[in-house]
Amino acid sequence: MVYGLEGSTAARALTYGYSNARVKAMQALLFKGKDLEALVGASDLKEVIGFLERTSYREDLVATSLNYSGINRVELALGLNYARAASKLLKIAPKAALPVLAAILRKWDVHNLKTILLGKYEKKPRAEIEPYLVRCGSLSKATLARLLEEDSIQELVGLLAGTEYGWVLERAWKKFGESKDMNAFLEALDLHYYAKLAVEVSDTGGSERVIRQLVEAEVDAKNLVNALRLRREGKTDEYIGSLFVPGGSLDREELQALLKAHPQGEKGFEALLLAAQKRMGLAPSEGGIVPSKGAGKSLAALETRLAHRIVEQSLRTLRRSILSLGALVGFLYLKENEVNNVRKVIRAKEYRLPPAMAKEMLIIPS
Repeated sequence: MVYGLEGSTAARALTYGYSNARVKAMQALLFKGKDLEALVGASDLKEVIGFLERTSYREDLVATSLNYSGINRVELALGLNYARAASKLLKIAPKAALPVLAAILRKWDVHNLKTILLGKYEKKPRAEIEPYLVRCGSLSKATLARLLEEDSIQELVGLLAGTEYGWVLERAWKKFGESKDMNAFLEALDLHYYAKLAVEVSDTGGSERVIRQLVEAEVDAKNLVNALRLRREGKTDEYIGSLFVPGGSLDREELQALLKAHPQGEKGFEALLLAAQKRMGLAPSEGGIVPSKGAGKSLAALETRLAHRIVEQSLRTLRRSILSLGALVGFLYLKENEVNNVRKVIRAKEYRLPPAMAKEMLIIPS
């Protein structure tokens, strides 16, 4: 830092000039709409892999070709590619940016723990769990390898004792013991991640307001979609309220008022969907809410639109953030979306969905 220039343009240029220039170059390699169109139009998984081998994913596909094939090979390659991009970002980022970037990347700790927990619960072998891990959070490769070797959920929770995730899962263990419902663990991990992220991002300072807004949008989407899904499953409003994640623009009282204004039942749920859509500022056509299609499809449509809004916000953050942390954070969200889009394409090929249906699943930045 230059003495006397803290917060000035000159200081920010020295701090973020190099990393912002590099991340703009990394952004240029992200898939464009035409690339996703080509993937969707591929005749089968083999053709999808052929396309990916001509992109930055080639190195990762080669690395996974010896031990994996088909869907699992692509899944593992996607995780490796994202982890490489995140690792590169951390290397080029200034020291001041590392705490926020690390906080965001802990999302993958949660993703990995959920994946392993569910795999163990369903008694899947390691070979069926490992391809879905993304190794770029705070949990080391060695720790993940040990977790994959554990035979039971109880042993897995015990192995994490002394870590921040250990006490989260230990607190959820009693609830799981009573219900045998894996959501006890999944909900606890989500609540921990988003609550902690909201606090850490709130300390970024006034110049990084765009990052806080991005996280707020993600937390709002999480709270609304969770509430709608649980209401559809018949859960009580008290139970839904207990899973509220602070840190968004939607507070607990507003969510509870929204639920109370729309009672249980099919008509109440449809009205709640429309109210949630209005609260998030989506026009009726944007949310894709078509009650005649059923609650599940309507909720999925709203979830897709909320995710699309976050991606568009990430793109604006990257484009408008000059000499700041915002460009780095925006790239992470956009790279995650790219990986998610490819995942949707390969699943569409697996289930032989028509291209038009597969394209509807994608979130393509404008």
